[in-house]
Amino acid sequence: MNVLLDAFYDLNYGDDLFVETMTGLFPKCKFYSFLEYYPPKVIEKAQKIANLYLLPECNVFLKKNMFDGYICVGGDIFPDGGDYTKRKAYVRSVKQSNGVVAFWGFNLFHNYCEQTKKDIVELMADADVIAPRDEKSAQILRQLMPEKEIFAIADLAFLSDWKHCGPDGEILGISIRRPNYATDDDMKRYTAKLQGVIDSYLKEHDHRRVKIFSLSSGSTSDEAVAQEIIDGVAAKDRVEHVVYTGDTASIKQAISKCSVMICTRLHAMISCIALRVPFLPIVYEVKMDHILEEIGYKGNVVRFQEIGNAAMDLDGVVEAFQADRLWDKRAERKYIDHTEAILRKLRGLLRYDGLGEVISKEDSSGPVCEEKENISTTLQTALNQRNIDVKTLETALNQRAADVATLEAALNQRAADVATLEAALNQRATDVATLESALNQRVKDIAALENTVNQQTAQIALLEAELNEIKSTWQYRATEKMRHMIHRP
Repeated sequence: MNVLLDAFYDLNYGDDLFVETMTGLFPKCKFYSFLEYYPPKVIEKAQKIANLYLLPECNVFLKKNMFDGYICVGGDIFPDGGDYTKRKAYVRSVKQSNGVVAFWGFNLFHNYCEQTKKDIVELMADADVIAPRDEKSAQILRQLMPEKEIFAIADLAFLSDWKHCGPDGEILGISIRRPNYATDDDMKRYTAKLQGVIDSYLKEHDHRRVKIFSLSSGSTSDEAVAQEIIDGVAAKDRVEHVVYTGDTASIKQAISKCSVMICTRLHAMISCIALRVPFLPIVYEVKMDHILEEIGYKGNVVRFQEIGNAAMDLDGVVEAFQADRLWDKRAERKYIDHTEAILRKLRGLLRYDGLGEVISKEDSSGPVCEEKENISTTLQTALNQRNIDVKTLETALNQRAADVATLEAALNQRAADVATLEAALNQRATDVATLESALNQRVKDIAALENTVNQQTAQIALLEAELNEIKSTWQYRATEKMRHMIHRP
């Protein structure tokens, strides 16, 4: 039995619980996931699961009769505005082979755009099992798909293997996170509140300790927020930072040893319910409200965006738990029992009888399949196609490199031409400046010449005046001489 498992891999405690639980519920099935481009630590974690095999992302694997089933597991697997193209291709591939399609353990939100609603309906139109993890999500789906049978089940993590160790003294556990919508001011209030709670808790008794859990260490990490909280605590030596690195069992054990928990992550809260650890939820998304409603939770609820003024009565939480008033155990049992009934339905559809040997990997470094003879041929075909694609890409890259070199040469020539033009323009500017200087000198020379002419004209005028005066004097004398000559006896 070969099943394509569509899950989220990112060193997240809750998502890894999904994968481990699903593969553990079907130990004699072979599960396959496309994980070619994931970080090495994520791939290393996935390879440790005995019946999970990793495949490169390639359409060759979606050919007819490759997979007997497709199971999509996870909580927030239907983001508003998300791209559902690949999942639609997975469903088509499996249904072409008359395989089983199941969507398991997810939740929905109340406000989706019309396109997302259309995508969800199209994606699950041919599904054999549709099982969200709470009744509110089931109601949303029934409105979108009234013709389909929708089963509300428990979160898949409830079906994991839980072993309650009991508290190891008075230990306050705190799972932390930064919601996607949180602003820097929101986080300042959040960290300040938790620092105050920790200081008060440790101050009351010297033997008390605190464990701060960073349950996501992949692309979305809790570590920075946790460290910021620890840095602001007075008694840092009594605070332990527990970081999830892929070992779900160690996290379960650490949570089990806590005497009370503050939970800002859904699967920290679910772990507390399963391990019977009293908890105070900090609700950051409606999915936490839905689970709390399913188990009949009766305790106090802190809203993330109202945490600054919220009361955190940890003693009251412990007292309510000890008095069996924190949540309704019968509602919890009913929630899980219904899940096991739907699980039997899925086993029947997959024709899983549990017979045969449990699968173990002889080679954990890559995909192995003994059940279907053609998978190795399929893989080799895929690799050959990948090699052809690589060569085609190399040829295209080489041509692109040649084009870039040609373009660089053309740009260099253009730069040289621009430099030559700039030099010519600079010379022209120099010539113009020289000409302007010569013209200015010529103007000065003309002005000087005009000044000289004006001076000479003035001198000529003086000379003419003197000459006129001489002429006048001469005429006067001549006239007087003639008059004397006339009157001489």
